Amino acid sequence: MEKQRVALTLRLPNTVTGWLNGRLKNASIQIDPVDQKLNRIKVEAEPVVVPEVSVSLTKEQFDARPDPSLFLRQGEIWNSVNAGNPIALEWIKQLVGVMKDTASGEHTSWAFSTVGGRQSNDCFNDKTRLIGLVTTNAAVYSPGAPDFINDFLNYKVGGLHYRPDGKSLNVGTYDLLMRSDVARCLYRFTNAPLSASVSVVDDSGSEKRVE
Repeated sequence: MEKQRVALTLRLPNTVTGWLNGRLKNASIQIDPVDQKLNRIKVEAEPVVVPEVSVSLTKEQFDARPDPSLFLRQGEIWNSVNAGNPIALEWIKQLVGVMKDTASGEHTSWAFSTVGGRQSNDCFNDKTRLIGLVTTNAAVYSPGAPDFINDFLNYKVGGLHYRPDGKSLNVGTYDLLMRSDVARCLYRFTNAPLSASVSVVDDSGSEKRVE
């Protein structure tokens, strides 16, 4: 399905507001009011290949984790965590060594959903409309909208460097679509055309700039 685009059109109550997130690439979104209660939302995008993280640990490997209690599940010898769970980023950090920084598998996904919870800036607080869409193919990711810190939008993702063959690098994707008036609110811009760049910072502090 690589490079193929899929489109989905939905009629949703206009009470569905805030941010959308998901597993998409090169996404576009169109929102049109149908009536006083409904919006027509069209999302078009390519699917993404999502690396999988799955591992069986020996007792010695389990006990050697920096915080073994992180993986405990009452009455069970197995556990799992949703990719958008805030604790998932810590799981990746603790499993990267024992997994040799290599994904256990991968699958193709095309999905999006609403983002609940807090907003990190007053410019995001409009409860009457959809504000934007944030998508990634990262194994784990922040569960909400980007945080606005020191004049930058920050969004955390995590994963393993190598594909299941142990040699090919995982290539990450990240898409952020945001209403122009929200961007102008954040940065106090004029009505001039907007542009942006993305910088990826790993846990060692190295930065890669993506134009």
